[in-house]
Order: sequence, then C-alpha cells, then structure tokens
Amino acid sequence: MDVFHKSGLVRAPRHSKPRAPSAQQWHSARNKKLRDYKRVLRDRHPYGVPEDEAGYEYVYDALCLISCRAPEGDSDEEQAARRGVRKQMQNFVEAWAPHLIPPEMCAEDTAAALMIDSIMMLPVRQRALTGRTLGERLNLTKDDWERLEVWQLLPADMNDAEIASYRKERQRKSRERRRRRKGIRPRDEYLANSLSQQRPWVAEGISKTTWYRRRRHGTGSVAK
Repeated sequence: MDVFHKSGLVRAPRHSKPRAPSAQQWHSARNKKLRDYKRVLRDRHPYGVPEDEAGYEYVYDALCLISCRAPEGDSDEEQAARRGVRKQMQNFVEAWAPHLIPPEMCAEDTAAALMIDSIMMLPVRQRALTGRTLGERLNLTKDDWERLEVWQLLPADMNDAEIASYRKERQRKSRERRRRRKGIRPRDEYLANSLSQQRPWVAEGISKTTWYRRRRHGTGSVAK
C-alpha cells in the first residue's frame, strides 16, 4: 500500500512472513543433530551401546535421525537413495550394536532389520526427533551439553527461557572476543581515557568550547 510523506509518495514496507527452511537446510540440521548424538554416545559408551533396553533406545533414536536422509518418492533415483540410507542404518548398527545382528540368523530376520523396517514405515514427522526430545531421552545435563558442545541437542535440566538466556550470553561473549581480536578497547577503558573524563580545559582554566576551538585551529597549548 502507498502512503503519503512530505517528500512525496512512498511505498509502505511489507511485513513478510518468515521463510520456511529449504530442503538443504533441513537435511543439514539433521546431519548436525546426528553428529551431536553420536558424540554423546561416544562419550558414554566408546565401545558400543549396552545390550539392554537403554542401548536399544540409543540405536532406535540414531536410526530415526539417519532415516530422515531418505527422500520421498517412487522414482528410480529416489529408490536408490533410500537403499543407500538403509545401508547407512545397517552400518550404524554394525558399528554400535553388533549384538543386534547375530551371525547365526538370516539378515532379514535380525532385530536390526526389523527395527529398520519399522522405522522406514513411519512418517517423516515421527522420525525427525527434535533436540528437546533427544536431550530428554539422553537425560543430557547442562554440564555435558557445554563440555561436549552438542548445541543441536537441548539439556533436560534447562527450560526454553534458560536456554535462550544462555545462548544470548554466549553470543555476547563471542562478539566481545571478536572485538578484542580487532583491537577494539572495552567501553570502560575507552571512557576512562576519553577527553570528557580527563577534562583538560579545567586544568587550563578555559571553557570546553574554547579548548575545542583552539584544538581545531591548532593554537595555544592544545596544539602542542
């Protein structure tokens, strides 16, 4: 809509809706989340997940994240991509939970194969686990969150307001370190050395306006 201004007819700004993330951004976030999830597993169980219900849940959640890489569709390329994703899921189980693939059983009848089949049948929205859900299932604490730097996951002992405050403070410290690398002084140090704090015109017995005028023209003691 056009509006009138004293300088003429101008166009009013449009308040556009926030854009939805693209497919590339969505898959990038999934990969980062899977990377952080593996980092937690490697910290807790460096030699593989335990052979109990907790280990089963570890594998299930990780396979859900990997399965999100599979495209939707019936074309030959998409079907080939899905077969590749299933192979990635199989490789994860072999590396982290080989007890789910006993050698004496047929590959299609193992617990891993049945788990992969059940996951691939779920809608994508059920497989795309959020950082909050993963943090609660892992019982991730703030200390482990900071130590491992798994920022795509959310700690179970912090609410959304606390996490937002923490991230805001972390960004502030990051910007401050960036300013120090550029040689920008802290504000209190800058103000302590500023002319408004030193007030040299008081020591010379002249007014502030006179001191700045002499400085501008390079006359008197100010020019020395």
